[in-house]
Amino acid sequence: MKLSCECVRDILLCLEETDFLTETAEGYLMRSWITAEEITEKLSGYTEAEVVYTLLRLEEGRFITTATDDGDDALLLLLVTGMTYDGHELLERIRPETVWEKSLSLLKKLGSFSLNLLSSVSGSILTAEASRWIAGG
Repeated sequence: MKLSCECVRDILLCLEETDFLTETAEGYLMRSWITAEEITEKLSGYTEAEVVYTLLRLEEGRFITTATDDGDDALLLLLVTGMTYDGHELLERIRPETVWEKSLSLLKKLGSFSLNLLSSVSGSILTAEASRWIAGG
């Protein structure tokens, strides 16, 4: 299955809206999560297989944390339990629409895509835009 950079961005934006810590009536903080099915419902443009595949790759890249339950060669449950610091960093690099469009264009010209390359390219574009802004242009 092919890893979609659009799906990566959409999932990270979705996860940012998720409360992974909730406060109880007694004032305790409880860990929370979101299921792959819930993410798929929120991102109607992707199949559950695309979402799950992307989540597993994001977890392998240490951009998110997950909990899974496997049985009989089947993935029975996939919970996303949070975004890591690196996940937040990647999202901040690809959040601005102008940076995102330039990153996508460059990656398509290169004919290559990986999470590390996406992070590097978008970070370079963001830095260049910040430098132009600082210089007054």
